[in-house]
Formats: sequence, C-alpha cells, structure tokens
Amino acid sequence: MILELDLGNTRAKWRIVRDRAEVVARGFSDITDWLDGKFPEAWRVGVERARIASVLAPATENKLIGKMQSELPLSVQLARS
Repeated sequence: MILELDLGNTRAKWRIVRDRAEVVARGFSDITDWLDGKFPEAWRVGVERARIASVLAPATENKLIGKMQSELPLSVQLARS
C-alpha cells in the first residue's frame, strides 16, 4: 500500500491507497504532530512507501522525512516541480 501526503504550510492531508485506486484510509493533521512522531496508526500497517507533495520549507520537510523513515518501515518519494 502507498501513503500519499499533501503537505501545506500548517496542515497536511493524507490517504492510503491500495492497487493504485482503492482508498483504504484518509485523514488530516497538523504537521507539528508528525514532527513529534505522532503518526496515525493506519500508517504502521502494510504501508510500503510514501509519496509526498510538499510546500514546506526544506528544513521542515527534511526533518519530517527523517522522522518518518526512523519510525516507519517505508521508502519515501518526494515530488518536485
């Protein structure tokens, strides 16, 4: 399954998709929760990778990705325009 993240400056939306189309979970959060390692439990079950679209400052983005990779068994892909 794939975790998709849409990271704004203060809030973020997420969803988990299976087989490219089936959304199995979704939600939103304040980014500071994730920076503190408070990830939704759904992210810990069966998610193999994350795809991220972000407008965060690079330092915040790097901190979040580092926290995710240290606590969750997934690879991360970051979209860049």
